[in-house]
Amino acid sequence: MKEMIKNKHAQMELSYGFLFSVILVGIFIFVAGYAIMMFMDINKQVETGIFTKELQNEIDRIWNGAGEDIFINLTIKSSKITHICFFSSNEGKRGNFENINEIYSDLESMPLNSENNLYFYPLKYADVSARKINHINMEGFKSNPYCIKKTKDIFRIKLSKEIGESLVSVS
Repeated sequence: MKEMIKNKHAQMELSYGFLFSVILVGIFIFVAGYAIMMFMDINKQVETGIFTKELQNEIDRIWNGAGEDIFINLTIKSSKITHICFFSSNEGKRGNFENINEIYSDLESMPLNSENNLYFYPLKYADVSARKINHINMEGFKSNPYCIKKTKDIFRIKLSKEIGESLVSVS
């Protein structure tokens, strides 16, 4: 009886096929999760691109007109972006916006293209850091950067152009 007890070992027999299947399932789950995250990032970039395209279209429409004063509501839902900022790299910091020092230091630290004038803030969440928006009166802003805060996923932007003006004012 003692010999029978000594020879009994706890054994778990797993085939190589089963172990290989478990490893493959783990790899497939990892790849699927990675692919889903990549598609979510692409969605954010597309949404930011649509935002800038719609803004440019509205500015172009007003710029081509005789004179107009409208409010537009543009949306960025899937992003942690809290502000859009119009910034002229040719001018210094001015104004009293609540986060102006933080925003200005972030904008100064990034490689700025003097052509770009629309930035998304906070920059660490911006999938597209900057864009050039044409036909905007950059000298008409009271502060540099001039930022508009998002409220419930919506940026409410006032666009205006008086008869005889060559550029659209944003406020």
